Amino acid sequence: MDSQLEGQIAQEAKELKEAPVIQPIIGAIARCHICGAVVPANEIQPFREGFHEVHQGLKQREACPRCHPERNS
Repeated sequence: MDSQLEGQIAQEAKELKEAPVIQPIIGAIARCHICGAVVPANEIQPFREGFHEVHQGLKQREACPRCHPERNS
């Protein structure tokens, strides 16, 4: 059983070594309500449409530059 554990440790060490490095986002961040991407807070833009226009008490939705409904205007 020790050889099986050693094999698993070796496999996990190999996978960890090959794993991509995730670069941290520094500063304020926000999540796009459309695609779910995390972007710097200064890039997010608020929008109102559909259900949120009628129900004023709800938090305003925000979208990243790729998803914002008015991105082409």
